[in-house]
Amino acid sequence: MLYRILLCRKCGQPCASQEGSKTFTCAYCGSRNEASRSVRIFEHLDSKDVPAVLAKLKSARASKHASTKTD
Repeated sequence: MLYRILLCRKCGQPCASQEGSKTFTCAYCGSRNEASRSVRIFEHLDSKDVPAVLAKLKSARASKHASTKTD
């Protein structure tokens, strides 16, 4: 099964969604999003790769926020 990584339109967090689905629910804020109106980060990801990709995106986001607080 293939997945894509999209950004939640409400909170901006990356979320995984099955390719072909029209909507997804954000795991962070619970909002329902239309996939066609969301920013796509990755497409055609195998299900086994999704956790690693999400972890890297979260890590990069946390590093970015930490560096802006110290500047």
